[in-house]
Amino acid sequence: MLTTELFRFPPTRSENELRLLYSMALIRFVNGLVEKEQGANAKSVALLAESLNLPRVLVDLRHAATHKTLPSLPALRHGCLSALTWIDQAYVNLVQHFLSSAHLQVLAQAGTPGGRCENGGTLSIESIRNIGEI
Repeated sequence: MLTTELFRFPPTRSENELRLLYSMALIRFVNGLVEKEQGANAKSVALLAESLNLPRVLVDLRHAATHKTLPSLPALRHGCLSALTWIDQAYVNLVQHFLSSAHLQVLAQAGTPGGRCENGGTLSIESIRNIGEI
């Protein structure tokens, strides 16, 4: 999807080629996410996407590109930016939270055996949070 977005500058492809590229990227993006949620009983893509908090515009663009006609280039570009924003919110924030938690655990275990710091106090994740180091 990011590669598709980069095709905007400079426009080295025809408008139809760009519409095909954007459509394919969005279809694969939505299908790749919702297929992991699909169980034994088939559920609609819209229902599965909603459970992932995926923007409805992505589902609509995917549906149009798959079953109707290719959406307009501005609509597809808007969809691509919506997908990148969703990725940022859904995954980057999750990774940052995970790394912060892991970092706090490392700091909490950095004291001497038994969790005691050199100054005699107990180093805990809560005490680090209170200090505001992270």
